[in-house]
Amino acid sequence: MGTSSQPSTTCKAGDARQGFVTEVEITEVAVFNIAGEFLAIEDVSTHESGTLAGGDVEGYEIECARHGASCYLSTGKVTVPPTMRISPRS
Repeated sequence: MGTSSQPSTTCKAGDARQGFVTEVEITEVAVFNIAGEFLAIEDVSTHESGTLAGGDVEGYEIECARHGASCYLSTGKVTVPPTMRISPRS
């Protein structure tokens, strides 16, 4: 694994299925392949620390399976509260 300032390879593109979760340093990261664009987020909802990897994805929007909150994977913008902000990393 690389440091936080250096990219690291977690898997090959062909191995990344929807909602793939991997550990980077000490943080679990969910990786999504949206029409060939890979987006990675910390795999935790800011509302009661639920996982996001198992949530439904439609387009660039992900819904937290635990509470139904939604946000855009590409921008982090909340579309349905309770609050679930993410910091996208593509």
